[in-house]
Amino acid sequence: MFDDHTSATIDTARRRLHDIRDFQIPRLRKCESSLADQQQLSAELREDMDSVGRLVEELAVAIEDQQGEKARLELEKTVNEMRDWLSQLRKDTRGALLASKKAIDSTNARAVREELFSSSAVKEKQNLNEKITDDALMKANDDVTDALRRTINLMQGELERSVLSTQMLDESTATLRVTSQTHDTLSSLMLTSKQLITTLEKADWLDRIIILSAFMFFVLVVLFILKQRFIDRGLRIALWWTRFIPLLDFSSKQRDMLKVAEEGSASLSTIVASVTSSLSMTSVVASISPSIVAAESSEIMSAWESDSSIPTPSSHDPSPLTIATPTSDTSIPEPPPTIVDPIHVELYDYPAADDSSHGNSKSFPGGSEAIYATTVSVPESITFFFLHTHHLVLPIQMAPVAISPNPAPLNVGSYPHVLKLGLNASNAPTNGSSSLVSSSTTPQSTLTTTSTQPWRPTQVDAPKRTAFAFDTVPEALEAFANGEFLVVMDDENRENEGDLIIAGGQCTTEKMAWMIKHTSGYICCAVPGSRLEELQIPMMVPDNQERHRTAYTVTVDYKHGTTTGISAHDRSLTARALASSHSTPNDFTRPGHMVPLRAREGGVLTRKGHTEAGVDLCLITNQPQAGVLCELVNDDDMGTMARRDDCRAFADRWGLRMISVEMLAEYKRKVWLPQQQVQNGATAQQ
Repeated sequence: MFDDHTSATIDTARRRLHDIRDFQIPRLRKCESSLADQQQLSAELREDMDSVGRLVEELAVAIEDQQGEKARLELEKTVNEMRDWLSQLRKDTRGALLASKKAIDSTNARAVREELFSSSAVKEKQNLNEKITDDALMKANDDVTDALRRTINLMQGELERSVLSTQMLDESTATLRVTSQTHDTLSSLMLTSKQLITTLEKADWLDRIIILSAFMFFVLVVLFILKQRFIDRGLRIALWWTRFIPLLDFSSKQRDMLKVAEEGSASLSTIVASVTSSLSMTSVVASISPSIVAAESSEIMSAWESDSSIPTPSSHDPSPLTIATPTSDTSIPEPPPTIVDPIHVELYDYPAADDSSHGNSKSFPGGSEAIYATTVSVPESITFFFLHTHHLVLPIQMAPVAISPNPAPLNVGSYPHVLKLGLNASNAPTNGSSSLVSSSTTPQSTLTTTSTQPWRPTQVDAPKRTAFAFDTVPEALEAFANGEFLVVMDDENRENEGDLIIAGGQCTTEKMAWMIKHTSGYICCAVPGSRLEELQIPMMVPDNQERHRTAYTVTVDYKHGTTTGISAHDRSLTARALASSHSTPNDFTRPGHMVPLRAREGGVLTRKGHTEAGVDLCLITNQPQAGVLCELVNDDDMGTMARRDDCRAFADRWGLRMISVEMLAEYKRKVWLPQQQVQNGATAQQ
């Protein structure tokens, strides 16, 4: 019932109480020898009673330390019994003292009477007995003294051995300390050796790869030389008679077209190389003067009408690619992000149209055979328009215009043997198009560029809602695909917050600035875990203790074209870089001002959070999987978090769509996943 210490104290107190009651008090009551003996016994009795009193008080203090009400009550009862017992023993002690005093006084009086009436012989016998008793006491005293001396000698020997043991322990401690230091040194040496060996192994593998690559390049060069020297030369010698066949089948215009096509291929290679070099040397958006284009277009068309050679550019512009840096009286515009995507350039040959087919339209590219193709990398914000020459379409750089992956049909009925240039931009936005239209009645080239302005948040006069309601998921997905913000609401029993979410690939500087203004400003970018591993962006901490387990990673900034990293321009550029598939780990600095969030595999079907919602919105709308998000806050002095009704009012005021994470998960499970399964099944059957 009690702990060990309390039980031992109770046993000790009871044992001493029994000793006082059964032995010491009766001994004191029977003491009749002398007052000195009585005082000694009385002192021992008082000392034992005081000791028992201290034990009882110690038990009284330990009552509150007991576990359980029953134990405390039992201990309190025991303490009260001991206190009553101790009071009774004190009364018995006083009675024993009085009885002993009376007995001693009676003994002393009897001794006095006997001494008065006793003879001298009795006195001598008594003296002899006392002498014998004194001798025995002396002998016993000597024996005790010898025993004490032997005990002291033994204790001195044990003390010396203890000192020796202490010295040995000190020496062992010093030895262990030196051994531990040596072990730490060896551990550091082993770690350094491991790092050196790892570095040497990496260098060894790199050397092997370089040697193997050099050997493969050497083999390819040797094979190319052998092909040029033996196979191509042998075929030219063996098929020398085929040179006369084109004279039988092709007209002179077609031969001129093929010759010009070969020259155009070389010219196009030079132009593409010039464009790529210019874009890598400067990040300023190039523009072309409309007057120069018009002048050169008129010169080219005049030369074509007169059936003369292609006119050379004017003296003020020696290159067919006219690049000019736009200037302003106030400030230089922000350079575009240098995130490159591949653009495939192909040169097509169209057959000549006879007189009866003039005026007919042929779609672009229209099933003709590509006679020249190349691939260049240019920024997404740069596009080309096309300037007709006699047989070649030259790319001329202009202000940023979106590239349409499906160019408009091209009327080529009036132009025989015109070569067309095709573009294929896999990541180009679809909100604009660039097309070249040729008139079928007059031999004049016309450049038509159509594009819609990018979506920007504007306040609208929406009617006040009578009841709360979410928008539909298809409406929200359509708006998200067009580059609009979405207000995505979390579960009321979870965070009960609304986040602004936009696709990272469409997050411009203006949109980022607007987002920072109306949110908490802690901008995050939700990215799949596999992409973060490719970019070598680890978790922020190994042990995530955040309440909702939001997977924060190390913050980053995009290296190229940014300054401090905190401005809207820099953060939007970092968001687009995280969305770009061409970004590498070396394109980012760590730490930075953009917080990538690691989305779980499976999206909102695995975890119903804003992080997974941002990635799934991009996935469902076929955009790069990087969703920029931040929590909405109220426009008040305290900056409180916007809850459900606040988010609905904000979305209505700015014309935004509002859904919940639960709605997105339901749509993905019931609509999008079955559609993907059907498409995959159809693809597998094909």
